[in-house]
Amino acid sequence: MSDRVHELAEIWRKMISTDHHKHKDGYFFISKSWSYDHAAKYHAEHTAYIGEDLFGPYRDSYAEAEADLIAHIIKQIKEQEQWALGVMSMQEDDRWSERDAEWMLKVISENAELINGETK
Repeated sequence: MSDRVHELAEIWRKMISTDHHKHKDGYFFISKSWSYDHAAKYHAEHTAYIGEDLFGPYRDSYAEAEADLIAHIIKQIKEQEQWALGVMSMQEDDRWSERDAEWMLKVISENAELINGETK
């Protein structure tokens, strides 16, 4: 797994870990498959309690499958960011998950360069 995948997965873990441990969300896979006389194919996978599952298309290279995985993690981060912003835009006495929302926004803010593909 590339450093970027590992770093993004760690950001994801930090974001979602405030409520309770979501073990299933912490596993990301790239599988290599062979079929008779065909060249090996790769695909990215992630099953989740939070966000969406990923069952990526079969790719010709590991790098392509890894790009699918990176895009998936970033999409999940962005969707959780929108959720957190929505919570924080509610009237203060209606915010049912303010602590989780604040934490997610803090983690995203601290890691914005990495999430956006910039190097530190």
